[in-house]
Amino acid sequence: MTDKYNLNLESLTSKLKKEDLSYSKLCRNLQIMYCVLAPLYLIMAIMEYSSNSNSMEMFSQLSFFMAMLTLALGFNYFRKIYKNINYSEPTVKMLRSIINRYKIFSIKSWWIIPAFIFLDLALVFRKNDFESILQVQLIFLGTVILAVGVGIIVWWFKYKYLIDNAKKLLKEIES
Repeated sequence: MTDKYNLNLESLTSKLKKEDLSYSKLCRNLQIMYCVLAPLYLIMAIMEYSSNSNSMEMFSQLSFFMAMLTLALGFNYFRKIYKNINYSEPTVKMLRSIINRYKIFSIKSWWIIPAFIFLDLALVFRKNDFESILQVQLIFLGTVILAVGVGIIVWWFKYKYLIDNAKKLLKEIES
């Protein structure tokens, strides 16, 4: 059995292909889910607008729609990145690409911030008093912090070793 913290280039590439394919499929599935949800929220917003009953509810539905659309587009972007990786590029370039692709926080993930803002707005538009809004904000912030924490733990156990191995192999090649 291979120690996952001491991989050679061939076994690292093999594990990467598996992880990249898995991540690409996950992004595709999430993209499909958000592509289904986005029109539903848009339809609900249009129905709310046509019934002219509650403009805040309509803004809430539109904010949910924008969040779902943003998430669908973001996951489509990542699906394409992970689906179209070139494993035949030069070794040093491939190792640097691995390090950038699997680092925990990336500038390529900026799109998640507007999605969270839209989700937050959608929840706030549903409330009409300061205490309710404050409660929603605290729950939403707690949920985001919990989700980030779980994401960091998953990354630590599932992907960190890929970066560590890539850095180790890169250091061996460059020295």
